[in-house]
Amino acid sequence: MNLLKHGDTIGIISPSWVANQNDYEKYAKGIERLGFHVKFGKNIYKDTYKYTASVAERVDDLNEMI
Repeated sequence: MNLLKHGDTIGIISPSWVANQNDYEKYAKGIERLGFHVKFGKNIYKDTYKYTASVAERVDDLNEMI
């Protein structure tokens, strides 16, 4: 079993909706206070369909994080 260790990076993507950017920043700061680094998906704030990025963009973000 692989456990997260301080200093590891946690990726944040948005596969189903676009949240408020301030909310994501708040979540990231909380994660960083726990000793982790945060990496956002490149399409996290994209609103291709007025609520989320396109399927291809969301898949790209997921694959990049894996």
